[in-house]
Amino acid sequence: MEKQVSTIIIEPRLVLREALELLMGNHSYRVVCGVGSITEISSSVLSGGPELVILGAQAATSAAKGAEGIRALWPDSKIIFLFDDVSPTDFQNLLTSHIDGCIPLFVSPDTLISTLDMI
Repeated sequence: MEKQVSTIIIEPRLVLREALELLMGNHSYRVVCGVGSITEISSSVLSGGPELVILGAQAATSAAKGAEGIRALWPDSKIIFLFDDVSPTDFQNLLTSHIDGCIPLFVSPDTLISTLDMI
């Protein structure tokens, strides 16, 4: 049996969040929580901690700050940032943040899943 990676999706757009949950559920990812912001994460998820946290599209500075808070809660989790558009300066700042990987939202579903598998 294939190992299921416990995953939290933090994405303010409900349609995108649900699409990601559906896509990931069809692969080796078990979405334990899907919320619009970090403040909405329930205390029951806090105890075990996810193996993967996906930060949905937001400003790069907000993503970096959010990743810092996530890293404090779950130091061993991998943090992925899905972005719409990032300036070169913002991208440089993301590289020095607590984010483990950045993936553009416009990639194909197969590319997204294969990239997550590598991370």
